[in-house]
Amino acid sequence: ILEHIKPFPYPDKKCYVFSTTQTGENEHVTFIQEDVITFTQRLKEQEGTKIWMVGGGELLDAFLQERLIDEWIITITPHLLGSGIPLFKSPRPFENLRLLETKRYGQMVQLHYEVKKEA
Repeated sequence: ILEHIKPFPYPDKKCYVFSTTQTGENEHVTFIQEDVITFTQRLKEQEGTKIWMVGGGELLDAFLQERLIDEWIITITPHLLGSGIPLFKSPRPFENLRLLETKRYGQMVQLHYEVKKEA
């Protein structure tokens, strides 16, 4: 789907797309067929790496269940959906968050949180 977006939104970032149908890479992304958690844990072991995950409920759920999310950046738009695909699956772990920053972009608000680590 990213190959249809012009211009490509993340030209300065290394991009991985988890896919069950596409393999290899193109000028913008490397397609991954590997387990999401195994691949992500290997990325986190690399020095200086920040991982930015953009995706839907299935991908997010894998990260949540393994507690692989350190920060949340959530943008709220002025739309209320009556139905659709849920972002959060059930059951999901409880997360304590600490607000770091808010930004306004026209009618949208971006919330930036860090996950509070349990003591």
